[in-house]
Amino acid sequence: MNSDTRPELSVGPGLRIAQSLFVLFAYPSILLRLVTGLLKPLERSIFDVLAKHLEPSASAILRTQLTEVNYVQRITTRRTECNFYRAVPFRFEQRRSVLFAFQEPEVLLCALRFQTNKGTRQVVKVHLVHGKLFELEFGGDMRQHFNEAVESVISFKQHVVTPG
Repeated sequence: MNSDTRPELSVGPGLRIAQSLFVLFAYPSILLRLVTGLLKPLERSIFDVLAKHLEPSASAILRTQLTEVNYVQRITTRRTECNFYRAVPFRFEQRRSVLFAFQEPEVLLCALRFQTNKGTRQVVKVHLVHGKLFELEFGGDMRQHFNEAVESVISFKQHVVTPG
């Protein structure tokens, strides 16, 4: 005897409305970002510094994955996180042409302590999830500093060595 009394999940009109709104508003803005610039100046300068400091194989993978990213989700509570996605109609695509070859589901690739051109000192950690660049995690709220750029590197530590 089956005593499962949970209701069946069905696709209702609310989900169809949400999908329609995504098609009308969100997806065109994602495509427009490709033309207007996806990354903020601070993020762009951080990736330039990382490309110079990471070992060559990791640097090449990072650059390739950045070309496939077309959506950045910036979340700020006590600190700022920048999450990187590849959006296709109706979903986020998980596949990338090249992956970092790690067995762990989440890896801290490196940490960078830097100073911006306006004197702000900050630390950022770069996280990978299932071999994909996933996030930049800053130590504080960076909303007002996104138009700055990295001027000098105070310290850099690559936490894991790229396998292979």
